[in-house]
Amino acid sequence: MGQCSTDCSKGIRGCTLIRDTLHRFCTTTADMRAANLKIPWDRNLGLTLQNEDRSWLDDYAAFYYKWSHCRDCRLCHTRGQSAPGTGSLSPKVLVIGEAPGPVEDEQGIPFVGPTGTLLRETMKKVGFDLYNDVYFTNVVSCIPRDTRNSKFRAPTNTEATACLERLNYIVNTLCRDTKVVILLGAVAMLGWQRLMHPQTDLTILENQIRVGKSIGWSQDDNFKLYTTYHPSFIERHKKLSDAIKFKSLYQDWIYDFVVVKKFINEGVGRDNPRRQ
Repeated sequence: MGQCSTDCSKGIRGCTLIRDTLHRFCTTTADMRAANLKIPWDRNLGLTLQNEDRSWLDDYAAFYYKWSHCRDCRLCHTRGQSAPGTGSLSPKVLVIGEAPGPVEDEQGIPFVGPTGTLLRETMKKVGFDLYNDVYFTNVVSCIPRDTRNSKFRAPTNTEATACLERLNYIVNTLCRDTKVVILLGAVAMLGWQRLMHPQTDLTILENQIRVGKSIGWSQDDNFKLYTTYHPSFIERHKKLSDAIKFKSLYQDWIYDFVVVKKFINEGVGRDNPRRQ
């Protein structure tokens, strides 16, 4: 197994070992070479690895190629690019949101639009290392647009179900050793339930979400879950609420990430005291 001594502070672009390894095996597959496969990485969202396991890298590249070209539901007809996921490939935290927005659709990378920037800046503010500790994805990998007016909408149950195989790979293979899964909002919660407990009546969970009983910690088999607001919810209240209410809401949201960070560092899984 190769040892990387290169300074990776700038993400994968600073790591010659990882970059060259990815280039070697990606170009060995004719289909990938013909399609000009590109796994997204940049200075803000580094694709990072802890080792040089060629077979495992090949598995991830095949996963990324498949879902970048997925045609399992009607969203493939209206998307620009699919955004299967991005971040560390040995993450301590998995973040699951709802769906790509217009900027993500253009770039093929989750959480790079205005609400994604708010999320990443908030996580960095409380000490998360986005290069090495976090993997970002959504319940669906393609932007859901209303066919009548092309406006963004929530994904349907059929669209979310079509993406379950992708989400299953991320959760149970890529992130099998992840310490915490952060679920952003109701769609992410329902997507998780649909993946892990497909026989469960989702109506009960939907009712809990409506009355606000689902924020905070929960345990699901080997996964420690933390549910909080989607950043788009915070953005909407920034525009609609008065300054005092927004400040309180935003401080609660920031502290949710403080609670998760404390658990990762110390193994302490207390609820957010601001919500007591």
